[in-house]
Amino acid sequence: MRRKASAAALLCIAASLSWSQAVKPETEEDSLQRLEADPSPSAARRLIGLYKSSKGKDERFWIVRSLENRLLKHGDGAAFDALLEASRDLAPDVRGHAFRALASFTALPRKALSEARLKDMEAAIRRGKKDARPAVRGVAQELGRALEGYVRAGRPEPEPAKAGPLPAEAPRRSGAGTLRRALLLAWAAGFPIFILYWIGRKLFMRKKKEAVRALGAPAAIGPYSQAVRCGGFLFVSGQIPADPRSGDIVPGGVAEQTEQVLKNLGAILEEAGCGFKDVLKTTVYLTDLSAFAQMNAVYARFFPESAPARATVVVSALPKGAQVEIEAVVRS
Repeated sequence: MRRKASAAALLCIAASLSWSQAVKPETEEDSLQRLEADPSPSAARRLIGLYKSSKGKDERFWIVRSLENRLLKHGDGAAFDALLEASRDLAPDVRGHAFRALASFTALPRKALSEARLKDMEAAIRRGKKDARPAVRGVAQELGRALEGYVRAGRPEPEPAKAGPLPAEAPRRSGAGTLRRALLLAWAAGFPIFILYWIGRKLFMRKKKEAVRALGAPAAIGPYSQAVRCGGFLFVSGQIPADPRSGDIVPGGVAEQTEQVLKNLGAILEEAGCGFKDVLKTTVYLTDLSAFAQMNAVYARFFPESAPARATVVVSALPKGAQVEIEAVVRS
């Protein structure tokens, strides 16, 4: 009897171990992909609940991406309303992507919009055109053009049943907002506001590492940021000649590719509040040294005077078959 009991216990332990190894926990990325692929209303409510409860702007950005994919795949009215609400988000990159998602959906000929949603979109466009960020204003204008084209083309089909709008989200307080309120109080008390702002920026804002994401430049294709600001400097990742919309390498030779690379670099500098005049050093990667003169001719147009330090490296290959890549260190 004892031998039988011991054998049964060993079998139970082995079965439990094999089950625990077979079952893997679901990651956050897998959960978002599952929810955007599920056409049921409960999946839409779950995605909206995740957006409302998330506190990090990067997390909200990826949830907005999932809402966009769900809207384009299923024409979900709840996802449409959630994206309208996301166009009011405190983070500019989240606002900008929400406008771009609405523009992509509006450009599709297969869906129609109710009068209520048209008015909501027109209000969102007016709000986006007054945004402080140039990139957000640009995608809001893109949405306006898509809406004008939709109105001219007519409304071929009725839209899905409209879900109730998202409840208004209480504005979150950030460190920068606290600093601005402190400066206003200091101004009321008679202190030199400019000096206090400069000291506060030096002490509290410049030491923090901050990722920069520009809508006018190609999105990162790996675990890295387009640029990182820290300690008064901006470190821009290597830019390749990819089109910001499609992600494909632009056609042409080294001259055309160099111009696209520097345009992508300029979009990141503009988002960070800098310009080409603030660039301190660049590193140029070429796959063919014989094309150096073509690259140099285009490069000189973007740095007409006070050109930054530069190093040129010849490599065997670059991502996506590009012929040139440029990274930069910038004074911020």
